Amino acid sequence: MTLLGDRLRHVRGSAAELLTKAEQGTLIEEVATAVGGRYDLSSNRGEVGAWRNSLPVLLEVLRDAGLSHVEVLLEHRLPYSPKRVDALLCGCHPESGESSYVLVELKQWSRADAVGDGLVRASGLKKLQLPPVAQVRRYCQQLLDFTPSLARRA
Repeated sequence: MTLLGDRLRHVRGSAAELLTKAEQGTLIEEVATAVGGRYDLSSNRGEVGAWRNSLPVLLEVLRDAGLSHVEVLLEHRLPYSPKRVDALLCGCHPESGESSYVLVELKQWSRADAVGDGLVRASGLKKLQLPPVAQVRRYCQQLLDFTPSLARRA
């Protein structure tokens, strides 16, 4: 299943395939290469640490939920934006058979407190943040704006 073609860089595979790569220790390097930044892969800090801590857990949750077959795009870059969705799950609705997509934003926060104006103060971060649900809503809107075929059919 191709969502937006291969013109955007991301790591792609079934949840089972990506979990195998995580268990073999190759997934994080593949993600770093796809993203194109310069990363210290020996570090457990920053984005590399977040990938190392979150991605295997997400893939295990999908496996445990019986969704190992679901196609997963990791660090999928949004059209016309530098922003990336942590994980985009692509599959078919079990009842209708229609294409179905779920955007996932992973956080390493141990605590976040609402501070008004739709922002939160997350533990360990200096800047105020959008709550993950607001972030995902914006990502969904961006995808729909540039890929109208993803919209639900009435």
